[in-house]
Amino acid sequence: MSASSGRSTFRGNPLASALADEVSRLEKALARAWQVLAALGALVALGTGVLVPGRLGWSLLLMAAVLFGYFTLVVFLIARGRGQATLRLLSPLVEITLPWATLMILVQTQGPAYALGSWVPPLLYAALMAASILRLQVATAVWMSIMAAVQYGLSYVVFIQDQLTAQELAQPLLSPRMQLVRCFSLLVGGAFVAALTGGLRWAIGTAARSVRARELFGKYRLERELAQGGMGVVYQALYCPEGGFERPVAVKRIHPHLASQPQFVAAFRAEAELSARLVHANIVQVLDFGRVEDTFFLAMEYVDGLTLQQLMQRLMMMDRTMPPPLAAFIMHELLMGLEYAHASALDSHGKRLRVIHRDLSPHNVLLARTGQVKVSDFGIARALGEGQSVMTGTVMGHFSHMAPEQARGGTLDERCDLFACGVLLWEMVTGRWLFRRPTEAAILLAVLDEPVVRPSEIVKDLNPAWDAVVMQALERDPTRRFQRAPAMRAAVDLVVGEAHLARADDLAALLASVADVVPEDDHAATLKAPAPLHATPAANDTKEVTRVERKR
Repeated sequence: MSASSGRSTFRGNPLASALADEVSRLEKALARAWQVLAALGALVALGTGVLVPGRLGWSLLLMAAVLFGYFTLVVFLIARGRGQATLRLLSPLVEITLPWATLMILVQTQGPAYALGSWVPPLLYAALMAASILRLQVATAVWMSIMAAVQYGLSYVVFIQDQLTAQELAQPLLSPRMQLVRCFSLLVGGAFVAALTGGLRWAIGTAARSVRARELFGKYRLERELAQGGMGVVYQALYCPEGGFERPVAVKRIHPHLASQPQFVAAFRAEAELSARLVHANIVQVLDFGRVEDTFFLAMEYVDGLTLQQLMQRLMMMDRTMPPPLAAFIMHELLMGLEYAHASALDSHGKRLRVIHRDLSPHNVLLARTGQVKVSDFGIARALGEGQSVMTGTVMGHFSHMAPEQARGGTLDERCDLFACGVLLWEMVTGRWLFRRPTEAAILLAVLDEPVVRPSEIVKDLNPAWDAVVMQALERDPTRRFQRAPAMRAAVDLVVGEAHLARADDLAALLASVADVVPEDDHAATLKAPAPLHATPAANDTKEVTRVERKR
């Protein structure tokens, strides 16, 4: 059987088509094996004809020669892609004829009683039926068993029964009733083999679906789940195309119910294209976008390390505060990425994109074990927001790091990201969460109206120069805030001093120092509130919160 014949049998199923290709190659291997067996059989038959008187050896030699010639022709035709449909039907027929041809040789050379009592024909039938499982075709096993029953029944009625004496016919093993039972047994055997074949195909299909759930287009192997949210699931994965190399990546698969909404898919694709244009050392690179079955996915650069959220939680558990030079380094790198997104990223026509993140939070700042700082989820929240505003009039984000004008539904520009940076900087230098409260309403009220405590009032030995930078970034009036990322970055660097600014190696060392800390559950952790306010349990800031977006 060839690949083409296999595909006709398994039309419309990629897995079955691939199996058909393998079965086609197996058919060629089986034909070669038959060549070898026929040649060996011819040698054995030749020896039998020389050593044992009678016609048995020479009859077997003739059958072996015919088989050798036939399967030589099969190999020739398969190699040249000829007669595939005919061979698919003819080869099983030739094979299933072998037991009963052997039976007739035994009848003619050893007598009918000997032939009917011989184990050789039934064993050949069983072997051939077992081999038919490899073809993975239920119908082939069924019609091979039917052909076997018909051939055996006709052989007995036409050639064997008349050669038996009345005394032999009276014996149970040689009686017509027993031959009818044998014909029925051949049919039952075929049904059993067909059931096994069907079960094998089902098992292969089930295993393939399980594998396909962990693989995308054969290029990505999903290793483990990293995060899950209302939009989709993020996995650590391996990019493993043909060629033998592998590369770790992160794969984000959106939920199927979102993939069924055309507006959302269009927005997701548009933002995937946008994110792919953000090529910067401090931005997580989007590598691929595509569809697998009923959902869409993004393949992104995988950053081996911790999120800023995880690092701060572990420091809180150890009752440690991040050293200000490291906080300045992280903010410096973060602002470098934002500066590129805000001012340097270009579209396909060479125009500035002015990409605004709109959802900066500790969860979206990734810290590599080697000390690199990268902003993640660029454009995804915004793409989702555009899709959702069209469909439901809502957006998603973290209220605790949202600029007041964003929370009010006002007009947004680059300065909303700088407010989020101010929140992050405040939290890093104080070791506390700024606006997190038990409820979303309380968070929103804190962002809009609650006074912000100066960092130096919480950390007594902190350089007061930090207050000016942090408080300017946290101005609720955007016109009094830093207007551009480079201005804020220069102010942060000035506080620490270029000579004392931390480096990637310093961040790597800090990450290594907290590597063995068992993190608390983000949903259950008790976090510190800004002094002099009383301590409050943390709100579940990781879940998605919504608001109505004002159309502009």
